[in-house]
Amino acid sequence: MLHINEERPGEEAALEEVYLYKIHPPSGFALQWIYSSHHNIDHLFVIRSDDIVIIPCGYHPVVAPPGYTLYYLWAMAGERRALEVSVDPAHRWLLEHYQLSSPR
Repeated sequence: MLHINEERPGEEAALEEVYLYKIHPPSGFALQWIYSSHHNIDHLFVIRSDDIVIIPCGYHPVVAPPGYTLYYLWAMAGERRALEVSVDPAHRWLLEHYQLSSPR
């Protein structure tokens, strides 16, 4: 049984997420990777325009190949209203390298 993200106040909120994807041009695609060593999940999905993905837990980067534009509408549900997210420590260097704003 898969558990939703763990509640860690001040660090990460236990949220389930839903994404609706739009890709331009509509014949394009994207890749969604959902993984977590803690929950032992590792899934890669091909995303097409108008696909919906429900993400109960784990890290979930998404990418589109060059030439396609990827948009998504993101909704979250949980017991409290808090945007507390974490970044996979293995990839945190990207935030530092590109000087992007860093979530916890």
